[in-house]
Amino acid sequence: MLQDQGFSRTFAAATLGTMSLMSALGRLILPALTDRGLPVRFAAIIGFALQLAAVIIILVARQEWMIWLFVVIFGLGWGTSITTKSILVANYFGAASMGTLYGTMNLVSNIGFPLGPLAAGLVYDATKSYTPWLMTLIVTFIIGIVLKASCSCFSPDHPCRRSQKWSMWQRLVAQVLRRWRAS
Repeated sequence: MLQDQGFSRTFAAATLGTMSLMSALGRLILPALTDRGLPVRFAAIIGFALQLAAVIIILVARQEWMIWLFVVIFGLGWGTSITTKSILVANYFGAASMGTLYGTMNLVSNIGFPLGPLAAGLVYDATKSYTPWLMTLIVTFIIGIVLKASCSCFSPDHPCRRSQKWSMWQRLVAQVLRRWRAS
């Protein structure tokens, strides 16, 4: 993508390495804040919001400093999302479901990781632009933020679970978990 915008291979490689470093920092910073009282759900939302902001930046980026801004923001958000994922699963669904759900999430992620760049390349080949793919990512991050913001009481000991005031999504996930446990 960067080479298509006129940046060198060296620059593209440097941004990838820096993004990995920022991801490592993201894995430390926001989760450390959760240890000091920031709800994990909010940390996960912040991680997705950072990635959303970064994709919007790369969509309009035409100068080197904008690319570096994208790299820093996306890397921090990516690292935060990776770290908070397992904590969210444990908090919302309990230890009994942790292995099944986390394994399923990782399976889907590991299928998606190689398919994402392939799909982006196919979109570019068809349209000569990454814009449609980046717009898809923006919509995906918005959906993820909304879903994370709406999920509040999957945890077995959460007060709303005892009162059975669940949303449609929470009832659906609970039914799926009961079926998995029964099989």
